[in-house]
Amino acid sequence: MKVLLVVLFSFLFPLECYRLPSKKLSGNRDKWNQLKHFIHAQKFQHSKAQSVQSPLTIVDGVIYTVNITIGTPPQQFLVALDADSSDLIIPASSVNNNGITNTNTTFNSSASSTYQFVGNVTNNGQGFEIGQDTVKLGGIGTSQITIPKTRFLLDINANSFFYYDLGINGVLGIAFESLSTTGGAPPLINAINQGLLSQPILTTYLNGQPKEDNLTTGTGGNVVYGGVNTKNCGSSITYHPLSSASYFQITLSGISVGNYSISKRYQATVNFEQAILGPLNVLDAIANQVGATPTDVEGITYYAIDCNATIPSLNLKIGSNTYSIDEKNLIWNPYDFNDLCFLRLYSMDNGGFGPSWVLGLPLIQQYCTVFDLGNKRIGFSPVKNQ
Repeated sequence: MKVLLVVLFSFLFPLECYRLPSKKLSGNRDKWNQLKHFIHAQKFQHSKAQSVQSPLTIVDGVIYTVNITIGTPPQQFLVALDADSSDLIIPASSVNNNGITNTNTTFNSSASSTYQFVGNVTNNGQGFEIGQDTVKLGGIGTSQITIPKTRFLLDINANSFFYYDLGINGVLGIAFESLSTTGGAPPLINAINQGLLSQPILTTYLNGQPKEDNLTTGTGGNVVYGGVNTKNCGSSITYHPLSSASYFQITLSGISVGNYSISKRYQATVNFEQAILGPLNVLDAIANQVGATPTDVEGITYYAIDCNATIPSLNLKIGSNTYSIDEKNLIWNPYDFNDLCFLRLYSMDNGGFGPSWVLGLPLIQQYCTVFDLGNKRIGFSPVKNQ
């Protein structure tokens, strides 16, 4: 079962909607969690409004990524979407690579005529340079939303090969400004403040099953900055107010599957983690209902199950609405283990602090998700033609 140690549970112009492609990528779970832990430790003339659709792309697994550009002329980066942070973080070209020549994508501030140095911030010995430049959501040659005078973090300490090993060039946080450490509005909030988005929202449509050993690039759906996705998502969107507007945190009022149900109010965050994370006793009860076997690996409980098992849907109650997640999004086979698969449910002990649940990819692959920054709420709509 040691192989489980590398299972990922993870991560502006005219009045119109831009839909940007996103990539889905998996990598070493420990490295991704190190990066997220490091990011989260740092917390504590205008164009017309428009919306743009950009593709999400799947590369080697389960980190959903999009293209952005920074600077003049633009330098392009593939960044992971992160709903647990708000800053844009890119490795600097001056990053220390232990004497090894770096050929990976890093930001060269001296090559941008519009770059401005703002200052430095240090946390636990880790250093960032705060910069300001023109950031564009979307890749070169595609529809883009241009955000002038946007602050971001240049990672001047982390080895840039760390990002390369994950298959990404940085992280784009989409959460609220309270999590930012730049002293200014992060990219999405800055776009909203400048009136560059048709609506103060971001909508994701995620497709494809995660697969740890899939090293090829593939379509992972799309993200729409400033609008909703009418092609892939149903017209009926149900919104829920956030119980805390730093992360996308909501109140979960019940869980059921098969003959098991529990009615209890929990705090939960919605993000791009690989799985649904929750209290061990509830997950054990769910696993018992679907015939999965718990396996403990270094304090985290995973649940093995027959790949051909037919299981009932997992139902999550949010407000007065119930969201059902079917077996397609609950069972996965990360390493082609013949008939051995795993539930996308992992145990989490929050120590009595913070949310008890993390509602990750199983939920937001089952439903289109609207991250509404302007109205401090989150919305779900059925995916078309599932």
